[in-house]
Amino acid sequence: MASDAVVEYEGPDIKTYENVYGPSEDSYLAAEFIAREIRKRREQGLDVLDMGTGSGIIGITVGKEKNVGSITFSDINTYALELAEKNLDRNKEKISAKSRFVLSDMFARLDDNFDVIIFNPPYLRSEPSGKDGREWWDGGTDGVEVAMRFLDEAIKHLKHNGSIFLVHSSLSDIGKLKIHIEDLGLKELSSMSSHFFFETITCIRLERNAHGL
Repeated sequence: MASDAVVEYEGPDIKTYENVYGPSEDSYLAAEFIAREIRKRREQGLDVLDMGTGSGIIGITVGKEKNVGSITFSDINTYALELAEKNLDRNKEKISAKSRFVLSDMFARLDDNFDVIIFNPPYLRSEPSGKDGREWWDGGTDGVEVAMRFLDEAIKHLKHNGSIFLVHSSLSDIGKLKIHIEDLGLKELSSMSSHFFFETITCIRLERNAHGL
């Protein structure tokens, strides 16, 4: 089940499992951008949700920020939660935020509201032939269905002036996603992009109230 691979990213040591989505370019991009954006916030004790945490790399990186009070690591995969907890323990001396781990399909077992909600979803279009690890990459017919379902639920768990961070790919139907974002009354305030091989990966920050940080 487990491999001995270790990834170094801005300090955290991240162990990987074969049956859990491991750190990749999208993870590093999101972790760097989200940590930077959270660092700008004036509030202290921010409650953060890392949805679909996988190895936990994003939540762990964000948890190093001094104004983060709590981190909820959530995933539908029991192995992912086990891995994320082990990775957090490997880096616990760098993180003062309280932590908890919740096994949940999206928000099915989450009743709390959060200042920051993070999701690096499956964002590629479905392929008839399928691939291994389909749950890691298959975002639906247009590549944005999983992201849209997440947004429908996330907005109900967002505190006043809270932020949603979402990753998407140029290979998916970004136009459809942006229309859905607007329909929900959300606005993109900032983003960070990088081009990797055949696609551009972008992490965006969304808020209901565009009053800045």
